[in-house]
Amino acid sequence: MSSQKENYQILHVDDQILYRNLLEDAFNDELFDGYNVNSVSDTGSVYAELDNSETEYDLLITDLEIPNGDEGMILADNVQDSYDIPVLMNTSLDQRRDEFLNRAPDEPRDFLSKGGMTLEDLRESIDGLLE
Repeated sequence: MSSQKENYQILHVDDQILYRNLLEDAFNDELFDGYNVNSVSDTGSVYAELDNSETEYDLLITDLEIPNGDEGMILADNVQDSYDIPVLMNTSLDQRRDEFLNRAPDEPRDFLSKGGMTLEDLRESIDGLLE
């Protein structure tokens, strides 16, 4: 990784506690030393964190399908435009992933599927967005 920063702050939003817990557990792996994750369950909490927290986030990881607020695509657009933070999208729904990729093929976002993702895949995607 070419970046000189030692600690990265990552904000993660997913309405399903299982996926929030899985990502938090993944960040306990030594592969993610220097990466700190804060998980929230809805878009309102994302905006509250970005607007009110003393933490300066380096990356947002968001589920494409988020109830009780903006869809993941709208959230991603708002965060990139208003906060200048890269976004990593994810979903377990292949059809929604394909719709997203076809809607915005040139957007500077990475995309992961929740199924079949390894820690190395996650690290590579994150590093690509943070460089």
